[in-house]
Amino acid sequence: MTRVPLVKYLILVLIGLSFSLISNIIILSLVILVINVFVYIGFTKQYVPMRQITFIVFTTLTGYIVGFGILKPVFTTHIYQPKLNALIHGRIHEINITSNNTLRVKVEGNIDFVSLKNIQAKCLLSLPSQDSSVHLQPGNEIYCVAQLRLPEKQQLPTDFPEVQYCTANGVMFIGTIFQNEFAVTSHQTSWYANIQRVRTSIQKFNDDYYPKETKGIINALVIGETNEIDNSTRELFSLSGTSHVLSVSGLHVGVIAYILYLLFGFVHHQWIKVLLFSCCLISFVVLTGFQPSAVRAVIMAILVVVVKTKQRDVSMVNILFATSILMLALEPSLLFSIAFQLSVTSLLGLLLFYQRSLHLLKLIFPWNNIVFIWLLNSVSVSIAASILVLPLVIYYFSSLSLIGPISNIIAVPLTSLAMVLGILAYLVHPVTTVLAEGYILLAHNLLQVTIIVNSFLLKLPFSSIQSLQLMVPVVVASCTIGYVVYSSTIRMLVFRVGIGSIIMVALIVSLTQQSTNFIIQHKHIQASFIKSTNNSSVLLLHDIKPVRTIYYDKPLTQYLKMQTTDSILVVSKGRQSEIVCDSLLSNSHCKNIKYVKL
Repeated sequence: MTRVPLVKYLILVLIGLSFSLISNIIILSLVILVINVFVYIGFTKQYVPMRQITFIVFTTLTGYIVGFGILKPVFTTHIYQPKLNALIHGRIHEINITSNNTLRVKVEGNIDFVSLKNIQAKCLLSLPSQDSSVHLQPGNEIYCVAQLRLPEKQQLPTDFPEVQYCTANGVMFIGTIFQNEFAVTSHQTSWYANIQRVRTSIQKFNDDYYPKETKGIINALVIGETNEIDNSTRELFSLSGTSHVLSVSGLHVGVIAYILYLLFGFVHHQWIKVLLFSCCLISFVVLTGFQPSAVRAVIMAILVVVVKTKQRDVSMVNILFATSILMLALEPSLLFSIAFQLSVTSLLGLLLFYQRSLHLLKLIFPWNNIVFIWLLNSVSVSIAASILVLPLVIYYFSSLSLIGPISNIIAVPLTSLAMVLGILAYLVHPVTTVLAEGYILLAHNLLQVTIIVNSFLLKLPFSSIQSLQLMVPVVVASCTIGYVVYSSTIRMLVFRVGIGSIIMVALIVSLTQQSTNFIIQHKHIQASFIKSTNNSSVLLLHDIKPVRTIYYDKPLTQYLKMQTTDSILVVSKGRQSEIVCDSLLSNSHCKNIKYVKL
């Protein structure tokens, strides 16, 4: 710990964050008690230096103070929230297009409720794109009338995590703009609008020159714009374990940073080189929309170059934790960002387990072929990054890709090269169209190969698993893999693999014998699921009350798909329940399905 002091700091801050979930009176009492005990020991027994006492108390209280303001609202939000009408006057920060052709606009400004006082806050507003009589852009100032509500807690694991998403993005309300009840009052001409114009120019260039199959992916790689990626492509990359390449990630920033460092090699003055390197990286992350993983990678890259320039030893773990602390200090809500969590944990896994994984693989396969060594390195990267990140993936997405280590060996280098070619194509196009079209064709072919390989791998049996009971086995498997990769001899490896296998088999057997009967109410549907001992089940669905507009309950459908068995009897009553049943019947993997409509 003395070599990585920032690890101690972050651990104590996280302890303070967890303490903030308990009643503040109890916590303050315990903190006072702990301080008194430490002070007593420090002054009378001289067992603990006062500097260490101050460090422990200060960092823990820092985490508690931050957590009480950030975590407490998340865990006290009710499932049901009333809806209120409000007049909103604010500025657009972000615009996204959802899969059902709806604009999702993030607005910050004054919110005037009819029965409550005015407040300044961010809200996430939905607007049918065909209702927009003007072209909305980030930076526009708008007036609108909307129906607002607070974010809702998840009822099912497949529900969209509104509370966590809104907390991570600083959003207080979610709402819908009334039809034709909005107007753009001014157009922003600041630096933000100028950046948006550059992003729009790049997006238009990609839309004009790239085929339909790959233009959405290239926009995601170059400017972080993921709206044009269709649902089938998202699902393909998600099930193959390569969804992280569909956005500007830390890996892509690392590629850009490496190229920039080589390009500025001719600059003899070291600090001028650092300045140029930092400006280019910051410009890239600004252009791509401040993705948390990209921001983390840019800060780390700049810190590494600065430390190397000062000719000091680089501790990547220290730099990772320093970057995390800095980002959380500037934006505490990032603690709830899924992208930030996955980025930090995957890189920490690489730093802790990559060398050990590579050493173990070389111990098992002692060949010195160049291609084989590259393959071992790629597999080691996949294993090391997956050890810590897999539990988070299962927690958020309830899906496990068994072909991930293989698909990443192909997808990561191909998409990274396609990103570089996409940037070069835009830069050289004003000078030479022929060279730009060559880059475009090559980038398109690389992305096509990635799609074809992912599609082929997904056709293999047991390529991916979707289940709500994966959390405990995956946590145990991650701990086992971490335990195994630190084996120093073949004998130790065999012993640890044997112990881990016995634990996993016992755990899986115990989980398969558990009953999964349940009764749930979700939106306008009640579902009752009864599972028998011979791997057959009965599913009863009925509408709770009639509704004017038929609503397809996708989260409930996904949840029920994960519960289906080899043989199932489905009974439905009501129009909404019928829609869920139709989706289950068309996409279920059950061998024997019987359907009864009441």
